[in-house]
Order: sequence, then C-alpha cells, then structure tokens
Amino acid sequence: MIASAEVPDEIRGFLFGGRLLALEKKGGGIRPIAVGVTWRRLTSKLVNAALTSVAMDHIHPYQLGVGVPGGAEAAISAARQFLDSSPNNVLLKLDFTNAFNTIRRDCILESVADISPEWYRYVKSSYEGSSSLFYEGNIVESAEGVQQGDPLGPLLFCIVIRHILASCASAIRLGYLDDLTLGGAPDTVSKDLELVRSTLPLLGLSLNDAKCEVIVSRDIRSLPTNLLNLPSVPATEAVLLGVPLLCDTGLDQVLAEKVRTLSVLCDRLQHLESHDALTILRHSIALPSMQHLLRGVNCYNHPALSDFDIKLRSSLSAILNVNLPDDAWSQATLPVKLGGLGIRRTNQVAPSAYLAASHKSEELVSSLLLGSGASYLDSARQQAYAGWVNEGGATEPVGEAVKIQREWDAAVVREVAENLLNSASNEHTVARLRASCSPHSGDWLSAPPLTAAGLRMSNEVVRIAAGLRLGVQLCGHHTCQCGEAVSTLGTHGLSCKFSSGRIPRHTTVNDLLFRSINRAGLSAVKEPDGLVPGSSLRPDGVTLIPWSRGRCLAWDFTSPDTLATSHLPHTSTMAGTAAERAARIKEQKYSSLASTHIFIPVAVETFGSWNAEGLGLVRELGKRLTVITGDPRETAFLLQRISVAVQRGNAAAVLGSLPGRT
Repeated sequence: MIASAEVPDEIRGFLFGGRLLALEKKGGGIRPIAVGVTWRRLTSKLVNAALTSVAMDHIHPYQLGVGVPGGAEAAISAARQFLDSSPNNVLLKLDFTNAFNTIRRDCILESVADISPEWYRYVKSSYEGSSSLFYEGNIVESAEGVQQGDPLGPLLFCIVIRHILASCASAIRLGYLDDLTLGGAPDTVSKDLELVRSTLPLLGLSLNDAKCEVIVSRDIRSLPTNLLNLPSVPATEAVLLGVPLLCDTGLDQVLAEKVRTLSVLCDRLQHLESHDALTILRHSIALPSMQHLLRGVNCYNHPALSDFDIKLRSSLSAILNVNLPDDAWSQATLPVKLGGLGIRRTNQVAPSAYLAASHKSEELVSSLLLGSGASYLDSARQQAYAGWVNEGGATEPVGEAVKIQREWDAAVVREVAENLLNSASNEHTVARLRASCSPHSGDWLSAPPLTAAGLRMSNEVVRIAAGLRLGVQLCGHHTCQCGEAVSTLGTHGLSCKFSSGRIPRHTTVNDLLFRSINRAGLSAVKEPDGLVPGSSLRPDGVTLIPWSRGRCLAWDFTSPDTLATSHLPHTSTMAGTAAERAARIKEQKYSSLASTHIFIPVAVETFGSWNAEGLGLVRELGKRLTVITGDPRETAFLLQRISVAVQRGNAAAVLGSLPGRT
C-alpha cells in the first residue's frame, strides 16, 4: 500500500507522472495539464475524499473552493452584500503568478504532515521528487508545484495557503482556490496586502500585480499608495469569479461577451454533422455555458438573455434544417422528459437558478459576513421570485427543496408543457405531445454520436426524429405511392402499408434484443420453427436457457404508429395505449405458448412509447448484462440503441413516401 510504504524512485517517477497537455489560456500563455495514469487518478480521488474531511476544520471558513457545495455563489453573494453595505469599503482581488506550478513542495509535505499524518506517505510519494511528464515525444520533469490535473492538487494548494487568509485582519476574507479576495476599510486592506506580500515568498508564490484589482465605490485618490499602484475597477464594472457583482455595466459586458461567444460557437457548429452539433449545443454550449452566471446574479429579463436565446433558436433551426414556429421552439426548450429537446431557454431558467443558489448559500453567506458590519440581505431574491412567477411558477418549494434548482424549475416547465397540451388544436397534436412526454421516448437524444457503438445518426435521421417530435414541416405536399395525400408533417409514411421503414426497424430492434440476450448468456435463436404445434407462427426469438421459473423466454417485437387513424382516439387520451394494444394482440396470437414458455411482447410506438412488459424485459436484461460486464449503464445503453433504431426506421418510412423513393 502506498500509504504505508515508500515507492522506489524508478517506479514513482512513472506512477506519479503522466501525459502533458498544453492548453492556451484565455488571456494568453499556456496552462499545463497533467493527465496521470489511471491508478494514480483513482487513488488520488479516494485520498482527496478522506483528506478533505480532515482538512475542512483547517481551511474553512475562508476557503470555499474545496468541499463546499455552492462555495462560488456564496463568495459572490458575500462580496456583493459587503460592497453594498458601505461606500467606504474596498475589495481587493489577489492574483498569483503561476500559482499551482510554483508552490513549494516542501511546504505541501509539511502542511499535510501537520493536519493529516496518516496520508503523508502517499502525498510524499506523489510530490517528494520529480516525476516524468510526456509531451509530444519529449519528457518534461515535474519537480515544482502541484500538477494541474491531479485530483488531489486543489486541496493540497488550499492546505498550504490556509494561513494567509487566517492571518489577515480585513473584515471579509474569501478564498476560492487561488482566487483570494479581501474586503474592508482601505487602511486595513492595505496592511493585509503587505502581509500577504511578505508571506508568499516563503511558499514559493508571488503576486501578479497586473491582474490584481481594487474594487472601489468612491474616489480612488484617497486610497493608500500600495492600493493605488494596483489596477482599480469601479464597483459597477466589478466581476468576481466570472460573475458581475452588480447588475450594472459589468453585467452588460459579461452578457454581451456570452452572446458573442455563443455566436462564434454556433457558426462553427454548422461545420459538424447534425448529431454531433446537437449533442454539443445541448450539453456544452447552451444552458451549461450560462449556468454559473445565472446562479451568481439575477439577470432575468436582461435584453442580452433574449439575444442569447434568439441565437440558440437560430442555431438549433440550422442544425436540424427545420423551421421552428413558436410552439415548436417552446417545446424544444423543455427538458427531454417533458417532450422537449433539452435546449433550455436561459431567460426561463434564470429565476429558478438564482433562487436556488440564493437559498443554498444563505447560511454560508451570513457566516462569511459575520463581524464585517454587513448583514445578510439578498435584495435580488424578491426580483427573481417575481420573474419565476412570471414564467409560470405557482407553488414554491418548501424545506430543503428551496435549495434545489430543479425543484423551482419543475413548476415552470410543467406550466409550459401543460399550456402546449391545452392549446393543441387536434388529436394528432395531443397524441404527439403525450407520446413525447412518455418515459424513454427521448432516449435517442441521450445517445452519444458513436459510430462504433451503432449510435451515430445521419443528418436526415436527426432532422426527421426532431421534426416528428416537435411537429414541424418535414416535406412538401405530395402523393404517396399508395395514392394517399401526404401533408407537410410527413407522418403518413409511419403507418403506410407500403412503408419502407417498417421491416428494417423490426429487423434492427429484434437483432438488438437477440444479441443482448445472447450476451447475457441465455443462448437465443431467432424465429424458431415448430415452437407453436400445428401452426406456422414463429415468434421473433426464444431462449434455449430458462429465463425464469425454469421456463425459457419467447419474445415478439412490434412498432405501432402513434398517429395511425385507428390509434389516435386512444393515444390522444393516454400515452402508450397503442403499444399496450399491440402487445395484447401479440399475447393473444401466441397464447398457446403460455403453458411452455414465458412470452413477453415488446412494443415500441413510432413516437417512442413502450408497453410495460416490454420495458420490464429490457430493464431486467440490462441488469443481467450489468452483472456480467460490471457496467451499471447497460440498461441505458440498450434503451438508447433501440430508440435510435426506431428513429432510423421512422426516417426511412417518412422518406419512403416521397416520389421516386423505393
């Protein structure tokens, strides 16, 4: 065990080294990121969890960057309220020069030995000597600082600098990793600055004066000389941890930059395949890029948020190659489980994000302000609440739920979903909306675009899958080869007797079930002859090893159309009724198997709704695969593959109704 024995130098240099990546910093320069070997990363995560619990008493209450959920929001709120409390106060933001890479390793070892001797040997093995970092065929020796990329690195840095904030006399002292902020009377902050300057060389650190900032609300000419020598920023333009402190010029500038960045990124997305672009837009560029800002400052109804959302809508339309009317855009901005595409509208989420963050950080902010002369008073909370009500919020969360963003957001998105359903003008729209909200109907949206896993969808498949879900125009008016008129929605092909997508969809889904059952060790065969005595009926497959209670499993797959004329009266009332009706028909068809086999019909509608028994089969199959592979995601992966297969079949059916298609 590393924690109880020394590691030989020749082994340690490799185990605690890694692959080096050079990332360009936003403001210029290079940020070296070390990607260590898997063994080291996993071990460091475990040590980090254990060491954090011990270190909390030593690095808190001032250090909020480690082990403090909502620490960033608390730091921003505390600084904002402290600055508002008195125009005579100043805030000083301190910036270190290459902090993580220059902090002295002997200081790291001394600090760990002081607060947690039991983990000293592991940290000593990691940082006592140099280790090898590999960069483009070259070896770079890592002999200083903590490696950026080491899961333990941030905590070690915080442990070393813990005395800096504790020794200062400023009324408010905030640390978020290497971002330190002091606040108080100018003379006090000035003395603390000199104290910090004298302490840092002992730790191998130095201040980067060009990036330090003095945030002021009054005439800076009366400040002490050492503060005058640093860059000053008016409170109206001040930004802390990437979030404006006041809803003023600073917020305008930050949001304008967000819109500009989104515009650049969305233009670049047009060069990617639709599946890749949609995945990146949803998981990286849209709401995720704004989440930190929305939780840190109330910016509901800011004009720039509308600009941001307009650009999102335009980009989504371009990626999918569909026109998005207002109703379709409203649906697209809903979470996937409520029938949307998960491309959230930032102005809709803004009140929920701020309210949750404000409630979550309230107690911590109060403790940070204790003794500073400022009291907790979040004046923006009431404004955010009014915005939440305006977006459709009705019954607010209670208890601990007020600290959870999704609890606030749930009331808003439910209101939007209900309004869409209530305003639907026909059974066709109602059935589509109900099916889109059914469990697992949107699993294809969670499928990563991996060719090797069979999950990558072509541009046309993505266009048609999203278009069917949102009910938008997919084609021009034309006549199908069956003689029926086809509307611009293109849904006729889903139930047409000449549909070219029905057989490929059936074959693909059945093959997925067959291969998964075999992977689970049940040795199945497809379409066995003679299984039903005196009949030519052949279910899609049967296992040769008992599934349960000593009986083998037989299954049969079908995919009824949610919007078929015969199903509409039922699917417009309750989602999944077409799948359940199709499953009952299958059970009647193979009723003679009940005495010898466990027969399970698997029915997945064209819009993704499942029958209960079929979904239960897939979930049980996923559990058995997890036992074999050890991967708890097996059920999710199987559901995604089936969902993608259904969408491919839908695309083939829609396109198959066009003239000249076979």
